[in-house]
Amino acid sequence: MLSKIIKPVYKVEKIIKSPIFAHSFIFAHSFSSGFFKKTSLFGNFANDTKKEIEKYLAKGCEQKDGLLKEHEVYDVLSLAGMQSPFHQFFDCRETSGETSAEKIRKFQERCDPSKIYIAKGVVRYKKTGLLVTHKTEIGALMFGVKYHDLPDAIAKMEGKFRGTEFELEGILFAEMVDFPKGFGGEFLLSGYQDPFFGPCVAFGLGGTTVEYFKKKMRPNNAQLFLPTMYDFSTFEDQIKRLPLTELSTGLVRGVKKNLETETIFKTIETFRSLISHYSAYNPDADYVIEEIEVNPAVASHSRILALDGVMRVRKKNAGELMQIKSMKPLHKIRHLLCPKTVAIAGASSTGTNNPGNIILSKLLKKGIAKEDIYLIHPKAKEINGISCYKTVTDMVRKRGNNPVDMMLVGIPAKFAGQMIMEAINEHAAESLSVISGGFGETERGEKIQKALEETLEKYDSNPKKRSVINGPNTVGNICVRYDVDAQKEYSGIETVFTEKQKSSATGKGSPNVALFCQSGAYMLSRMSDLADLVAPSVAVSVGNQMDLSAIDFLEHFLPSKSITTYALYIEGLNKGDGIRLMSLIQKARDLGKFVILYKAGQSEAGISAAKGHTAAMANDFGMFKHLMSHSGALIADSFLQYNQLMITTSRLTSLYSQLNAIPKDSKVSVAALSNAGFEKCAIADHLFNEESLKYCKLPNWSSETLRELQGIFKKFRIGEVVDLQDILDLTPMMTDDGYDMIMRAVLKDPNVHFAIFSAVPETQTLLTLENEFPKKGSLYHRLVNLKKEFGDKKSFVVVIESGPKYDAICKALIQAGIPTFRSADEASWVVSKLISSIRRD
Repeated sequence: MLSKIIKPVYKVEKIIKSPIFAHSFIFAHSFSSGFFKKTSLFGNFANDTKKEIEKYLAKGCEQKDGLLKEHEVYDVLSLAGMQSPFHQFFDCRETSGETSAEKIRKFQERCDPSKIYIAKGVVRYKKTGLLVTHKTEIGALMFGVKYHDLPDAIAKMEGKFRGTEFELEGILFAEMVDFPKGFGGEFLLSGYQDPFFGPCVAFGLGGTTVEYFKKKMRPNNAQLFLPTMYDFSTFEDQIKRLPLTELSTGLVRGVKKNLETETIFKTIETFRSLISHYSAYNPDADYVIEEIEVNPAVASHSRILALDGVMRVRKKNAGELMQIKSMKPLHKIRHLLCPKTVAIAGASSTGTNNPGNIILSKLLKKGIAKEDIYLIHPKAKEINGISCYKTVTDMVRKRGNNPVDMMLVGIPAKFAGQMIMEAINEHAAESLSVISGGFGETERGEKIQKALEETLEKYDSNPKKRSVINGPNTVGNICVRYDVDAQKEYSGIETVFTEKQKSSATGKGSPNVALFCQSGAYMLSRMSDLADLVAPSVAVSVGNQMDLSAIDFLEHFLPSKSITTYALYIEGLNKGDGIRLMSLIQKARDLGKFVILYKAGQSEAGISAAKGHTAAMANDFGMFKHLMSHSGALIADSFLQYNQLMITTSRLTSLYSQLNAIPKDSKVSVAALSNAGFEKCAIADHLFNEESLKYCKLPNWSSETLRELQGIFKKFRIGEVVDLQDILDLTPMMTDDGYDMIMRAVLKDPNVHFAIFSAVPETQTLLTLENEFPKKGSLYHRLVNLKKEFGDKKSFVVVIESGPKYDAICKALIQAGIPTFRSADEASWVVSKLISSIRRD
């Protein structure tokens, strides 16, 4: 979990002034609610307290491993606000001219005769100088030491390590405290610098069984992992609902109360303040606490005490500062997607089917003039009437040292690396698209990529001269419409190196979607799978994310006037991109926009596969899913769900305003109906889960609606067969006309906020076949009319079961702007996700 997070950037003030990212730092000064509203992002340490803490941190930095001794950890925690048992440290190396007996006598005077102690040897390896953190394995623990036995305990510990590979620096004598055994008495508390999410706090079950319970318990029930750069007040309810908190605060029947909730909050705040203040994100910090862990901490006499402590620290590097807002010149993405001048390395003078030639052909068809295209080729003088240059330098000199907008590199990695390096140093292009593979995926290529990344970092402080790079291993990009700039809209290009006739994509469908994928094949297959239904105005394959990441593209396109859904496929994260993504998702929600995520590497096998694909950084999927869901992302567990979410969100563009008009203390009322009993069960089973139950419910029909529904049931003679229930059963006897009357009654009910209309179409009473639904009065036409009448006021989705005979009506409904599913469980799952995402705090 630890890594050196080194990134020279601009000052934090620039982020705070940014309108797009203001939300990311608002909570740094004033949390929105609850206990943590009283705290600041980087802690509330007084200057004197900081000076004392940093004396200990400086000591840690003097050690090879950066580790503080356990009693020093206790002292730092005490300064930050957490208590530890009474303890005294006996320094075995201290020489003051005293006899050993006199030294021990003076030490004993500092100890409390009424207490019983545990003796912990502070031991280092002689060969390496590294601190031994697992004392049990080397026998550096002694339990039940009484006051009068202290001299004997010191002698035994010194004798044990005399003449061994270990050096005994001293012995920590800590009071053995009473605490409740079992659940609710022991805790794990830690802080660490996560390479993706920044400073984080972990809180949960402690003791020796913690790993066992993490495997056996439901996700996020054994422990919580909480990024401190995100609005920490939003985690309060999760902390309260954690089984450990409920057990320790006496909320479980038959379990004794050991602590107040506020005591838990205060202890977590100690770790949050320390790990945030001493992080690469704090411009005023001189040190970085890489990790701090107490396992166990225990409940004792209404306090939480640290019974163990590990802390690793390092000096912060010069210029090291991480920020939530990208410091890359992302405005140059426009040059990548909408270039006026292009350079290509990789076009062939003899063939036409290689990637470089296919892309060249697409650029010419798009209307880019030959004189604005520059080909780099070691031998050819011209290709297709376009001049060639032997090197990148030759090309840029020809242009009077003015960079082209975009340079495409499609040559083998062993040559591409040197060419990209030349392009960066010569500032030959504002942006580069690297379709070459073999970089991060191979050991040799990884070295080349690392060198390129280090070269790019040198230009971070000079954004005018810094290029942005997409790839390596990208299949290219498609940009139909670019409207990020407030003043002007641009038409983009396509650099996908596959031939158009191989794709099922038609360019028709909802254009209000952006697709950013780490897998190019995934991007292309989404566009083919959703042909005629979704046609993203921007689709980018980010490949290895050597420079630009999917999160960078999300940040850049978030202000787009036309895009309302952002769909991301992620195999790995770049440094700091986890916390950035959380903040961007929250910003998207503030703007009434959707962010859909599919994260590869959800299992051990999946992690292994992702590693070998686009050089993805594998990380904990459970933590990723929890944190992204918390910030409001729509997490797809399958490709089918991903497609369904894209179709649905691209059509329900008014859903945010509709649901946010409902008072916060009220639940979203979801009406549902079907002509098949099994679908009623499926809707109830999949609409409601532990999460969605907090946000949605079935409707309480108004008296007027009840009367109207009863009249319709009577008219169509189904009242004799079924009762009027929360989820309406229309039976296979219901006609198109009856469906229309009931759906209208449902949507008119002021107590209904959303609806699921389902039909198993294999009944003679409904016009649903391909040759039937175009007829006037069919269910299709009635649903389209309802969409026109109620679309801006209330949203609904439709379910049409029963296989390929009904593909035509489903496709027609989707093209008419109505999200339509092939099964009730899938529809209910999507609705549940949407409501939970929009309504969560």
